[in-house]
Amino acid sequence: ELFEAFGSITSLKVMFSDDGKSRGFGFVAFDTHEAAAKAVEEMNGKELNGRVLYAGRAQKRAERMNDLRNRFEQLKMERMSRFQGVNLYIKNLDDEIDDTALRKEFSPFGTITSAKVSGLSNFRIADWIEGYLDEWIDSWMTNRTEWLMGFLMSE
Repeated sequence: ELFEAFGSITSLKVMFSDDGKSRGFGFVAFDTHEAAAKAVEEMNGKELNGRVLYAGRAQKRAERMNDLRNRFEQLKMERMSRFQGVNLYIKNLDDEIDDTALRKEFSPFGTITSAKVSGLSNFRIADWIEGYLDEWIDSWMTNRTEWLMGFLMSE
């Protein structure tokens, strides 16, 4: 009866779960396009029992997913164009520099929306590589020496 005021209804279906609870959506089919358009115009965004209604043209899942994908891509492009050239990558920071220090250093140049020093603070990657290579070389040399000794003793 909520939609009868807009025109003649040819079918109406409220969707329910297996346990009989409303799933919160349904379908109304009118006999004319004008009646459907008027229902959308008047009911979309209207509050009913503390909930804001959405009324729009019914779409198949694939069509709806395609629309959502296109909308997402459009929003992504808008965000990218809005932030184009405002994000900086800073490297060769001293190990003592943290998020707060980075923000302090760059704040005289304008408003900073975020400042993040990546997770290698207080840890030098070069030290790690040097230590790893030392271990690897020691292991390699030990294995080769043992192999060579075994080879020489077998002859």
